[in-house]
Amino acid sequence: MALEAFPTWAGPSRSLWTIAFAELSVPEHFMSCCAFTPSRCHIDLAALRRNFARLGEPGSIMPVIKSDAYGHGLLPVARALDEAGARRFAVGTVCEGVALREAGLGQVIVPLMGAISREDWQAAAAHDLTPLITDFEDIEKAAACCPADRSFRVALKCETGMNRLGFSAEELPAALESLRRFPRLAPVLALSHLACADMPDETAYTQAQVERFASMCAVLREAFPDLARSLGNSAGALGLPESRYEACRPGLALYGGNPFAGAGFGGASGFGSWADILESIRNGEGAFGGNWDFGGAGSYAQPRPQKGADKEVSMTVTFDEAFNGCEKRIRIGRSGTGEKETLTIKIPAGAIDGGRVRLRGKGGQGANGGPAGDLLVNIKIGAHPLYRRDKADVLMDLPVTFAEAALGAQVVVPTPDGTKVRLKVPAGCQDGTVLTVRGKGAPRLGKGSTGNGDLRVAIKIAVPKTLNDEQKKALEAFQEATKEEVRAW
Repeated sequence: MALEAFPTWAGPSRSLWTIAFAELSVPEHFMSCCAFTPSRCHIDLAALRRNFARLGEPGSIMPVIKSDAYGHGLLPVARALDEAGARRFAVGTVCEGVALREAGLGQVIVPLMGAISREDWQAAAAHDLTPLITDFEDIEKAAACCPADRSFRVALKCETGMNRLGFSAEELPAALESLRRFPRLAPVLALSHLACADMPDETAYTQAQVERFASMCAVLREAFPDLARSLGNSAGALGLPESRYEACRPGLALYGGNPFAGAGFGGASGFGSWADILESIRNGEGAFGGNWDFGGAGSYAQPRPQKGADKEVSMTVTFDEAFNGCEKRIRIGRSGTGEKETLTIKIPAGAIDGGRVRLRGKGGQGANGGPAGDLLVNIKIGAHPLYRRDKADVLMDLPVTFAEAALGAQVVVPTPDGTKVRLKVPAGCQDGTVLTVRGKGAPRLGKGSTGNGDLRVAIKIAVPKTLNDEQKKALEAFQEATKEEVRAW
């Protein structure tokens, strides 16, 4: 079947696509000759522009045109949206962004898959794209490719519950500190994704994502006041006005699809005017993926199976439990039944504060026969009287007397694995000096990681609050004998 795109096709349509089906000609001797009239796929770019206009103010929308504009043609779709007033584009890859630049389009262009290779980072910088930064390694890679004559615009991915990529709320302070090291990196956009905005039984989860994103953006905008925000997808744009922000990212709705198809929204009042976007929201029908609307042909595929939403719970463990590993039990309600289920959580040795344990299939129910989501157990480590954690390293303070710091000393120090080590405090040691005991930290986690972190001991000089007569005389004699000036002024 030959498919041809017709960007100027003017027939009425509720989706962007209609199919002109071929006539089949079967001659008398069909075994030797069969002829087919080519079928044509007509793309109505006028419908695309109408859909874009109905989504809101053009400057507040970042159309998603990844994957060759979902098969509609990257450049024709981009040019049509450019004519409609689009100021930003979300593409899939750096290559798609470069193609738009080479076609003369000057919008802010965000490759949602980020930069995969060094060549991608270099191309993104050279063509003034705005790639996603999803972790600390990305910061370093982006900084290494900053142009010499201008800033490199980047987008920061926030992890709010999609559980794919991005900085968590706990990682934001460290991420901001890292960004401050590279003043030519210019974050202009904060971005996250709603995991299940199209699922009415997951409203609480979606709202939690919205609130989490708002909180994270408040922190980011203290450092970057002009930072734009992007959260809402098609379902968010239609059903959650609070998720729209400065750069709403519709994809499905732009192309005539119903993001709520098969989700049980029923009448979904308030969406009746979206004739170009939703074929028949009251019937739960859609026009995307397995639910294409072929211009009233009256045939719809069944909704595709959807994985259930992931759910999150928090669990507090002691320092020793996180250090050595342990098993914990929790009771949760089974999705859809209300029944309680007891689950065993295996906390690995070396678990970090803010780490996660994933239990497959223990999250929200899937839709249309899809699998259940996962349960994400967020680990919090309780306070310890001696130790603190920095990933695999363990931190502790070591009080020493003035004499020990000045003269040097041998001090026995307890370690978190239950053993003791003799630590040499060098003569003249200053307050705040950090001494390291190799391999006495927590077990390292992560693929390819082996061994333990270190025990880092910070010297704290203990100044006595009271002195007896003998001590006073000794210190007065020391002061009298001291000729060094400790103050620079």
